[in-house]
Amino acid sequence: MSAGLKPCPFCGEKTCLWTDEISPKVWAICCSTCKAIGPESEFGWEWAAIKWNVRPGEHAAVQSVLDQALNSGDGAYRP
Repeated sequence: MSAGLKPCPFCGEKTCLWTDEISPKVWAICCSTCKAIGPESEFGWEWAAIKWNVRPGEHAAVQSVLDQALNSGDGAYRP
C-alpha cells in the first residue's frame, strides 16, 4: 500500500508504509520503521492516505480536492 504515499515525515521511509484499521472503522497510515501512525480517518483508508500526504503549507490545495470530491455528482458521499 506504499504506492502513492509520500515518505514518512518523521524518518523518511518510503517503502514500509501501510494502512491499518487501528480501531473499529478508524483507519490510519502506519510506518514500520519508526512506528509513526498517521492522521486517523473514519471514512476509509483512502481518506487516511490523503491526510497522510498533506504536508505543511498544502492544506488549502488538499481541502479543495476534498471539497470537490464530496460535492461532485449527486452529492452523495462515496469513500
